[in-house]
Amino acid sequence: MMESENSSEIIVLSADSPRVLLILASQLLIHISKTSNATSNNSISGQRFSLADLAYTLQSCREEMHYRLAIVVNNLGNLSLGLAQYLLSEGHITAEAQQILKLAQSTVPISVHRGDTKSNSQLQSLLSGSSGELMMNVLLLEGDLNSLAVYWTKGGNIPWELLHAGKFPRKIDLPAYPIDAIPQKQPTTETEFFCSNSEFEERPGQNITTESVETLLLKIWKELLGSTQIGRNQNFFEIGGDSRLGMHMISLVRDTMNVDLPLSYLYEAPTVSQMSEKIAFMMALSSAIPMTDDASAYQEYEEGIII
Repeated sequence: MMESENSSEIIVLSADSPRVLLILASQLLIHISKTSNATSNNSISGQRFSLADLAYTLQSCREEMHYRLAIVVNNLGNLSLGLAQYLLSEGHITAEAQQILKLAQSTVPISVHRGDTKSNSQLQSLLSGSSGELMMNVLLLEGDLNSLAVYWTKGGNIPWELLHAGKFPRKIDLPAYPIDAIPQKQPTTETEFFCSNSEFEERPGQNITTESVETLLLKIWKELLGSTQIGRNQNFFEIGGDSRLGMHMISLVRDTMNVDLPLSYLYEAPTVSQMSEKIAFMMALSSAIPMTDDASAYQEYEEGIII
């Protein structure tokens, strides 16, 4: 379902360091620019998407970290401009940002809200308490998106699904989170940032075997854990994994294999061998289920999926 371009949305990004937040903003700007240049129908991987789809994906399908950025816009053009202005203000000007600023028809600054939830633990505690929840409910009732954006960047929790009630946005493919925790192997090219993998560029389920999934999953685990000595039957949590790395792993699986891996699989299938079998099954099942725009089918699919 395509939403009106006049409908404002809160676009959110978060990271575990200011540097990675800049990288995420740059990635998103590149992604939007390439999409806009490739087609006039707003397509990502052949699928139509809206600003609401983008907002929903970033709000609901990514881990919320300490360093936060929120932009309230009503179209992708203003979002690109806001991202470019943010990068410029941080001295991280890129070719894409320069081009956006050069071609901008409006010089009006886009409101970009930033926050570091680590810097003021007392404020975060206040926003997370009953008084903060009351404030958030009032802002939701009034539809004050800018104040909600500030509330979130300062550490407040927002039930994002309430902002999308009745809209039924879809999850779309976006660049993966940069693996900043592994200094010995930082991504050096745009392809690495997007975590692309030619083995899985086609529709999930086509020529996919448990062995091919296991090979790629083992590669992801080795990169995340910084070790080349990982066996297919070793437990993720016994070889240095934790919930934070698990979230990153789930994100990488989503971006490389187009599979929404439930968080519970970290505990139900904690080895490469076990998890590969579940992923291969999910990919085969996905290829066998026809796509539908029916809202009830969408709700049934999304329920219980934690990214």
